Amino acid sequence: MVRCPRWAFVAAVLAIAAGRPAAAQKGKPALAAVLSAAAAYVVHYSEHLQAVGADELFTQMDTSGQLQHIVRLNADAAFVGLGDGHFGSFRDVYAIDTKPLHERVPRLLRLFEQPPAQAGGAVHYARQFTEESAVRYLHTDLHMLDAALAPLELLRADYQPHMAFKLDSTKTSNGVTVAVVRFSENNTPSLLRTPDGLALTGRFWIEAASGGVTETEMVASDRTSLLRSVVIYSFDKSLEIWLPKELSQRFDISHLGSNGATGPREHESFDTHAYYSNFRQVPIDLDRIR
Repeated sequence: MVRCPRWAFVAAVLAIAAGRPAAAQKGKPALAAVLSAAAAYVVHYSEHLQAVGADELFTQMDTSGQLQHIVRLNADAAFVGLGDGHFGSFRDVYAIDTKPLHERVPRLLRLFEQPPAQAGGAVHYARQFTEESAVRYLHTDLHMLDAALAPLELLRADYQPHMAFKLDSTKTSNGVTVAVVRFSENNTPSLLRTPDGLALTGRFWIEAASGGVTETEMVASDRTSLLRSVVIYSFDKSLEIWLPKELSQRFDISHLGSNGATGPREHESFDTHAYYSNFRQVPIDLDRIR
């Protein structure tokens, strides 16, 4: 099994910090230094993550009316590093409210461990499983901002010029300085999947020295819609790598009612929460899966 020890992971991004002025490494971190470290982290993470499988419990709740409708999806999830700061987040739903949809077999993770012969086949079939799983959602819009690793791609060095950043605050967690960085996309469509390509705003929680991302908040909104997604990452001691632990979403959607523009608008709202556990990692050959 290929693993990236935390000391090696951190050392790789700290090497970039070595040339920074001493003043920038004391007290409040410089925004440029935090973003540079984050960009290096994202690339290194995408090249050393390999493929990590997880059990996913994805609870979706329709809160539009007084009687809440809840479904619980059980899925196999896979988080895959595709290199160059790119990631794949995939799922294969096998049960709804504990009722099986099909026999549970490790077909998702196996795609990356034993990829099909054709180039790109592993990713192609993993996306197909993911799209088939999204059909089971309470609402089609819940498939937006539901990929736990996707927010990290906004921090790629080649995409940062399309963003506006602001250092919001800093805090200390377990002796590590964490910078809270606000952002907004400057162009549309968004790099990520949003309604009508809406640009995103939000925040990143970034370890100032290593560039490691511990939490993300994504918001897409206009006059009729508000979508918010939060991902919390935790350090998995057995695999010695940061992984998504929780993903939560909030959707408020307003649209024309049955009487059209002359009548009142109808409102829909949803809350979701995904938990990930039982992580297992398999090595991959990037040349074979992309």
